[in-house]
Amino acid sequence: LAPNLTALALCDNMIGPVGCLELGLALEACVTGLRRLELSENPLTEDGGKFTGILALSDAFKVMTNLETLNLSGAKLHPEGGALVIQGLMHREHEMSNQVKSL
Repeated sequence: LAPNLTALALCDNMIGPVGCLELGLALEACVTGLRRLELSENPLTEDGGKFTGILALSDAFKVMTNLETLNLSGAKLHPEGGALVIQGLMHREHEMSNQVKSL
């Protein structure tokens, strides 16, 4: 993925837990400027819970400070996966708030 990528739309691409894991690792490693991420209609987790991919996405969200739009509608997160996404986004917001306070 290009480091200057600002939008990524991967809707309805059958991205499952393994693909979600790879995407999360790639986003965390090289795409901090991403402003819009579309992952709707992908089976990001499996029934019975494989949340490794969602955890990788959550970790990526922690460093993606420019992310403004995230679409996970119909992404089959399950409640546990949704909680992981929220944790990543909240961590990011907390870190950004601390940076503003230190200015």
